[in-house]
Amino acid sequence: MFPSCLPQDAVRLPQGTEEEKGVRERAVKTATEKTIQVPLSLLKVIDQTWEPLVEMATVGNMNCRSDLQVGARCLEAGAWGAYYNVLVNLDNLLEGPERNSYLTQAEDFLQKARRGCEAVLSEVEKRVE
Repeated sequence: MFPSCLPQDAVRLPQGTEEEKGVRERAVKTATEKTIQVPLSLLKVIDQTWEPLVEMATVGNMNCRSDLQVGARCLEAGAWGAYYNVLVNLDNLLEGPERNSYLTQAEDFLQKARRGCEAVLSEVEKRVE
């Protein structure tokens, strides 16, 4: 197997022969896909939080509204960071359907995070008025 799951380790593999080049290329691709899966997983978890947060904003204790607002902004910031982490790691992945799929997923989750955050903040504001 490969010595590490990190792309920077995979690119250091020998590439003197065609076989070594093939092993190195597969190792880089595998390692890169693993590094993309981590922030994508975070985006998926964040995506699952918006519905309960909107409900909390609708019925929760208004004395805790700033906690909810800050939490929503932190989740949005986390989604933003995860999105850009995917983009950085995509630089190591050659063009192809996997690359496009990862990019589309990350973009979709980021848009959902923006809308989710706005929904939470908007719901809190409705109750303040």
